[in-house]
Amino acid sequence: MSLFKYLFVGVFVCYVGLMAALADEEKTKKQLEKISSDLIANLPLEKVISLKSLSPEDSGLPEEFLKKLVNDIESALLKASQFEINLLVRSKMEDVWQEAMEFNNAKFEDLYKEANAEIMIMLTPRLVAKGVEINLGAYSVAGDTAGTTLASSGSVLLEMNVKDNLGIDIQDFNKQMDETLAEIERIRKSGGLIDEP
Repeated sequence: MSLFKYLFVGVFVCYVGLMAALADEEKTKKQLEKISSDLIANLPLEKVISLKSLSPEDSGLPEEFLKKLVNDIESALLKASQFEINLLVRSKMEDVWQEAMEFNNAKFEDLYKEANAEIMIMLTPRLVAKGVEINLGAYSVAGDTAGTTLASSGSVLLEMNVKDNLGIDIQDFNKQMDETLAEIERIRKSGGLIDEP
């Protein structure tokens, strides 16, 4: 009887965790749809628009999470524009280019011409204690207006359980960084590191 009770509690806890994750995901998708609608309202849809994200190295976020976030933003932008946006997703284009060049079935110049965007939407994500803070900025990348900001979402918090969704405990992470820096300082003081090599 006691084994049944433990099994029931385990299944219940898994179910509650799954429901919480799904609730986070639905809330995030709704936020992305709102951000995308606001952004699309300020962009000329007849132009070629590319979507790019900071890399995992630059953002500090796992690659798979960034891919999913970019896919969700792509979907939200398409939906917000009623599928009228001419959108290129840079990470997907790079994969296509690599495969095309690897199998020698396309000319680089042709691929580049097809991917020549006039506007770039840049995703800048940042991990915070309560979730992931993002900014979507749209910039002109062609002609006399290159570098001009056309639209920006500003910083928006996508609230989520960072540990459950990303496997990162932000409180523990900061503690680990402090411990690492203290250890480096200890080694430096003992003469183990050369200050100015």
